[in-house]
Amino acid sequence: MSKSFSEIRVGLIARADLSGLGFQCKALYDLLKPHKTIIIDSTPLNGREQNFDWYPTGIVNNGLLTHNRMARFLTDIDVLITCEVPYSDNLYHFCRRRGIKTILQPNAELNPHILNKQLPLPDVFFMPSPWLEDETRSVGVPCCLVKPPIVQPRNPRPVAYKHKGQLKVLHFGGRRAAHDRNGTEIVRSLPEIDGVHIDIHDQIENEVKDQRDLYEQGHHVILIPRRYGGLCLPMLESLSYELPVIMPNIEPNRQELPAEWLTTASRGQMIRTKHRIETYNPDPQSIVWMLEKFRDMNQEEYNHERNKAKMLYNSHQEQLSNWQTYIEKVVNS
Repeated sequence: MSKSFSEIRVGLIARADLSGLGFQCKALYDLLKPHKTIIIDSTPLNGREQNFDWYPTGIVNNGLLTHNRMARFLTDIDVLITCEVPYSDNLYHFCRRRGIKTILQPNAELNPHILNKQLPLPDVFFMPSPWLEDETRSVGVPCCLVKPPIVQPRNPRPVAYKHKGQLKVLHFGGRRAAHDRNGTEIVRSLPEIDGVHIDIHDQIENEVKDQRDLYEQGHHVILIPRRYGGLCLPMLESLSYELPVIMPNIEPNRQELPAEWLTTASRGQMIRTKHRIETYNPDPQSIVWMLEKFRDMNQEEYNHERNKAKMLYNSHQEQLSNWQTYIEKVVNS
């Protein structure tokens, strides 16, 4: 007999550190309210502060998952969800022998299955964006496009008054990734622009416990000249505060944002993460022109762009119901 979502016992493997993956897991926990949650204490791996209080019913696991810990945790679970990695080479086999379905939401550039199809596989990939979707499908596992939830914005949302000729910009340096992924060095090298002030947030130097604090400082736009694609939680978070997001015209940005917010970029080199991906070189002059365009907007023109951000965020929120729909399909298949 088919089960509805309310009858399905969901297990979640979560992180509790101050990282994109940690915030992703926290938002997923809030959305799904899983039957069981096991928290991977990443302190031995990266030394980061842990926020176990994010998961009131969670079980803390030190390090990778052992056979005995998996056996205890997976009791009374119908489906297990994990983001980015399984935390055990045997997890998928272990679940399959017990009739438990497994769902992985991968970061496409860090998905080792694309290059090595001999690795143990989950039952389904829940893709966070269409980037590298064809390559992921080539692995031979079903794929669904299921957008990640984000930590909800505070209310009421701040409204930044926009004076024509003035622009306050926020750039997320994030945690350093291969080949200046977020384009921080490009932002640092931009020439001074009259009336434009750029704040660079470096997650290492300026770590914040609540990401929402960054969106309440009166910025008008977010600048993220990413050099290759993938999941970008700051983009979604920015839209939730009705802030336009300036990014390069590459995948998946061109599927996620209005064309009038995108800057030009040229093809760069191929790099190796968990497999080979193509990088791009955002054009600094194109970024300058885009910032000048927003700088020269009056309040009415700027409000029009904010409304686009609001509509994109509302569309994203409407798609979150896909989590329950697709989990039902996975469990009942």
